[in-house]
Parts: sequence; C-alpha cells; structure tokens
Amino acid sequence: MWRLSQLLRSPNPILPLPRRSQIVTRHLTTADPLALSLVAARDAIAASRISSQQIVAACLDQVERTSRLNVFITPPDRVKLTAAALDSDARVASKQARPLEGVPIAIKDNFCTDGTRTTAASHMLHSLTPPYNATVVARLLDAGALLFGKTNMDEFGMGYIDASMIG
Repeated sequence: MWRLSQLLRSPNPILPLPRRSQIVTRHLTTADPLALSLVAARDAIAASRISSQQIVAACLDQVERTSRLNVFITPPDRVKLTAAALDSDARVASKQARPLEGVPIAIKDNFCTDGTRTTAASHMLHSLTPPYNATVVARLLDAGALLFGKTNMDEFGMGYIDASMIG
C-alpha cells in the first residue's frame, strides 16, 4: 500500500502511478479548519458542519502566530472579517448562501481592491488605493468569499532579475 509521503519522495513520482485506492491519505475533519481545502471548507460551511466564524478565527490566529514570515502586505482586518463571517453564517442559516459563502480567501497584492491599498509590493505604489475591484476580486466577492488580506509577492510580480540576464 502506497502512502502519500512515499509517493512524494519517489524519484519518479509519475511512474508507476498507484491506483487511488492504494494511496493512504489523512481524513480531514472540520476539527482542524486550517487543514480544509477550499472545496472542503465551502462544503462544510454550506452543510453547517462548521461556521465561517470558526474558519476565520482559526485563520486569523494562524496569521498572528506566523506574522514574522511577512506573508501579508495588507493583513486581514479582524473586526471586518468577523462581521463578514457572521453575515455569511446568517445567509447560510437562511438558505441564501452563494457558491463560496463564508470562505476566507487571500489574494496577491497585485489585484486591485476597492478601498484597500494595492501596492504590487512596490514602495512606489505605497499609497495607491484603487476605486474599483479587479474582475477576479469582484467575482470572488460576488460568490460570497471573504477577502482575507493581500499577500506579499515579488515587486510587480516580476521575480528575480539579475543584471547578467540582460543582454
């Protein structure tokens, strides 16, 4: 029987490919909200097995524990997120939930967000606050997702460029 960890350590993880029934994976429960995938979180919230408030609280605690890693350029706002999660839970209870209702989603800082600073990790744009949402952000919010801060990135999404790479 293959274990997922063995498959990942294999020098050639493609061949031989074990059958799905041969891979042992950890069963994810709602007892560990941070271990849930986006789909599992969405399904658990929709089925009222876990509340959006519980997932948001677990994510906020994780952000506080790992703040030294500088993951967020614009960190999540605890007060706004808690209120938004409460609203999402109310919509789920009243059977008016949208497809991603109550699922917290962090986005890269190069996507414009209405009323939230967008810097693309550049000091040059340190005070830019767009008056609109990028299409991807608007669609996530319309689907019920909760904006969970803006994550760090390479400046302008360019990656590392060494002078020796340029002609």
